Amino acid sequence: MKIAIEKMSFFAPHGVFDHERVEGNKFEVDMYLETPLNPLLLGDNLEETVDYAEAFQLVQEVMEGESVKLLETLAGRILKLALERLHPVQKVRVRVAKLSPPLDGKCERTFVEAELQK
Repeated sequence: MKIAIEKMSFFAPHGVFDHERVEGNKFEVDMYLETPLNPLLLGDNLEETVDYAEAFQLVQEVMEGESVKLLETLAGRILKLALERLHPVQKVRVRVAKLSPPLDGKCERTFVEAELQK
């Protein structure tokens, strides 16, 4: 089964430049989770699948946590925690995007996308 949680929005102090870590930036995170579960076999019981609120809180914890320079670092932390904490997830793909990045020109977003599985 595939589960998606898209366009989670955060304002956080991540970036390479000092002013980014002081002023903060807008970020969006998309998370795609895969479980071995067959949705036709599930009852209507949250304990048998992924709790979306728990998944959001995990991403929020990383995004609002310690300031880092790289989107790659944020993506890696989210992947690691998701596989550790979200049962019965077997595979995670995450996209972390910085909106209006400080480039020398017009750019809507930059992002990294990474995947990890058990």
